[in-house]
Amino acid sequence: MAPAAWGVNGHVGGDLLCPTQPPSESVCMFYTNQGACSVNMEDTLSVDAVMGCIALLAVGPDVNVTRSCDEMTLAASTPCRTFLEATTVFLHVRYTLDERIAMARASTAVAKYFANELPLVLIQFVQRNRTTTALVPALVLDPNDVGFHVFGYLYLLEWLDGVREVVTFHGVYGTITALSGRNAVHKGPINPLELPINVAYYARCVLLYVSGVLFFVVSLACGYIIGSRGHIEGKNMLVVNRVTGLVWIGRPLIFLRSITAICLLSTAKLDLAETNGFYYIVAIPQSWFSTIMAAGETTWLVFILNDTFSVLTQQYTPLYATPSSVLVWAASAIWSLVSPVQHSASLRRSCTAPIIDMQLVCDSGIVHIGDPKRVTGLIGLTLALLFGTYLVQRVRYHGRAESGVRSHLLYVTAYYHFAQEGWVLDGVYCIDRVSAAINGVLTLRLPRTTKTVLLDIKTWRLFDVDAPLASESAPHLRYAIPLQ
Repeated sequence: MAPAAWGVNGHVGGDLLCPTQPPSESVCMFYTNQGACSVNMEDTLSVDAVMGCIALLAVGPDVNVTRSCDEMTLAASTPCRTFLEATTVFLHVRYTLDERIAMARASTAVAKYFANELPLVLIQFVQRNRTTTALVPALVLDPNDVGFHVFGYLYLLEWLDGVREVVTFHGVYGTITALSGRNAVHKGPINPLELPINVAYYARCVLLYVSGVLFFVVSLACGYIIGSRGHIEGKNMLVVNRVTGLVWIGRPLIFLRSITAICLLSTAKLDLAETNGFYYIVAIPQSWFSTIMAAGETTWLVFILNDTFSVLTQQYTPLYATPSSVLVWAASAIWSLVSPVQHSASLRRSCTAPIIDMQLVCDSGIVHIGDPKRVTGLIGLTLALLFGTYLVQRVRYHGRAESGVRSHLLYVTAYYHFAQEGWVLDGVYCIDRVSAAINGVLTLRLPRTTKTVLLDIKTWRLFDVDAPLASESAPHLRYAIPLQ
């Protein structure tokens, strides 16, 4: 297919970077990314049914496909006519005339853009006579060559499909933006070393480990509930995450879990979508449920701070710890729901050639999905609510005396948050077996004895204690463990 400006013969080259060749009656090969000059190679279009439909819809229902094939095809026009006429019949059946006219009107903006704002041309050296050779650029969508428009749109579709490229050549007498020849498309898996997913992968593994440990401890607690016949302190189950995380998992890993949640709340969600073979990025808002759940994960940071500062807050720790956790959860969720993080994208196409004719590195732009200010904002919000809640409770309960019985086997967070009322016998705190497991103390009652073996996972030491003598008024102590 050749534009009217080229004529039907005398084509001596289509590559700006190569010398001319003997005259040919076919369109000579355009420049390619191979960087090699070819002789007696013609440029062709490889068209499928979808491309044919799109091109004919773009030019409109008034196109005369028979005339276009006869005038623009340098070789036999029969295959061209057969294909386009069959496609036209299909479009007549599939779409109404008004729909086809509307789609053609929508495509006029494309034609005007490539004719005026970005004059995209096809290049051919044409020999007018035996002594004169001229460079003849022809617009892909020339308003004075309407018959070629159907083929011009096919060229553009091949560009969109990645088969062709568009390059601007700068010279002494001006610039030319030209379409390339067909390039081989290499498809293969992405090099995993070039994808920065290591941090996300390790964070995911940590999250799975933390969730697995929590599930294990809860399952262990359920077993102790059955073994204790339900004689447990139910209030202690409300702080199972707080105590289990600090005792069984440790501050570093639950800190990573909290930071992961904060990063998720500070990231816009973009998904890759596909339509008719074309891929694009779409922004999908986070669901309110997942936002609230992610905001709840930020409380792990609160647990760490409550535990760390308990050496200073002491008896006021149980008074402000739970309210601060709830406030941080609610504030983070409300902030993320009312003002979610928005992505930003900027097109800034640039290419560099590290190795001439061997390697070309191109960047199309920058896409921002994360907001560092939101990360620092959520951390600052956590610290502010933590400190503010402590001050309020300190003023409200000024002079509060410390209560409770301490033990070397009782972790400090468990000491401040476990309910001891009704579980103290003769000045000794008798902890139920479920709370002991959450606290990192595994118990085993020896049969036919009053001995109970304890394994403290905090120090990896074994102990044995005698079962407390329960009274009729406190039968639940029969299943408890005295922490002396």
